[in-house]
Order: sequence, then structure tokens, then C-alpha cells
Amino acid sequence: MWGSSRASGKLSIDFAADLTGLKVRTLQRHLKLCGTTFRQVNDGILIEYACEVLLDTNWTVHQIAINLGYSDTSHFARAFRKSMNCSPKQYRLMNSKDCNARFET
Repeated sequence: MWGSSRASGKLSIDFAADLTGLKVRTLQRHLKLCGTTFRQVNDGILIEYACEVLLDTNWTVHQIAINLGYSDTSHFARAFRKSMNCSPKQYRLMNSKDCNARFET
């Protein structure tokens, strides 16, 4: 998924720095000026991808967690809930096309 990623499946800061043509420390300084960290950006990308997968596939939450590099489903669910204020299952249910179609008449 991420090319030269760490074993965990998450994008490494070294790889991101190479992609941007910056040194790691320079990338960190730029992110700090924007009020964020590499970890926050990376976690946001993973959650955004998880949202897409939840809505576009029938993968289980466990399959999504493993695909994103989480060692277990509870770690993924906790990170998802922290970011989205609901569980992955609740997100899928609240945003499913079937659910939305019921309210569009």
C-alpha cells in the first residue's frame, strides 16, 4: 500500500521526506509550522482510507485493521473512534448507501 513503508504498514517519515525532496528534520519543521506532526498527518491519512474502505467494501473491521498495519482490531477501533467520534461499525452503518437512501424521500 505505501511502497517503502515500515513493517507496521504505516508510511515512514523517511519515505515521506524522500517523496517531498526534503530532509527529515526539514519536513518536521514545516509540519510544526503548520501546527501538526508527521504522526498526526499519517494517522489522518489512515483514518481517511479506513473510511473509504468501510463504505466501498465488505471487508470486516479486522481485515481493514490488518491492512492498515494495526496489530489488532481494538487498537484500530480505538484510533478510529478517537478521530471520528464513532466506531468503525457505526460509521459504516450511518454512512451506508442503504441507510442514506431511506432518508432521501
